[in-house]
Amino acid sequence: MPENTPTDRELVCRLVAGDAFAWRFIYDKYHDLMRTEAFRQLGDRDDAEDAVQESFYRFFTYRARFNPDRDSLRPYLMTILRNVCKDIYRRRVGRDCGPRDEHLPEPAAPEAEEPLLRSDEREQFWKAVESFCDPRGREILALICKGLRNKEIAAALGMKETTISSYICDIKGKASKVVSRPV
Repeated sequence: MPENTPTDRELVCRLVAGDAFAWRFIYDKYHDLMRTEAFRQLGDRDDAEDAVQESFYRFFTYRARFNPDRDSLRPYLMTILRNVCKDIYRRRVGRDCGPRDEHLPEPAAPEAEEPLLRSDEREQFWKAVESFCDPRGREILALICKGLRNKEIAAALGMKETTISSYICDIKGKASKVVSRPV
């Protein structure tokens, strides 16, 4: 390893301190490995990319929980990825469960659910998105809301999937701070 290449321990310490370079370095170092493993587990490129994106998001969100004295970064990230892949697989199996048995009763009509965000919270959220997202980030967010996956967004905008993933990770990180603020 070249002298000027930071160790995983140094990178995580810098990341916890708020160093954006450290985040980018960790992402670039582990993205391909994680995507390959996610594809091996899920067998679908789009699901694999979604799993990697969600894994990095979870790591970034809970980065302060990582203890460089106790944990090694690669196994830590791969454990997060394995859990995300299990979640994706469970959701996939749940929606592909096949025909219903004839003798089972029809499910009860769903009751009206309370919205997750009140209208004033939604308004506050979208104002915040406009303040921290550049026009490209807002365009990506709009395409996500239309249900497009990373690969489709990248093709539509003529960008790399990894760039789209980075934008999404950044947006999620900033948005989670807005949503978690007391109203």
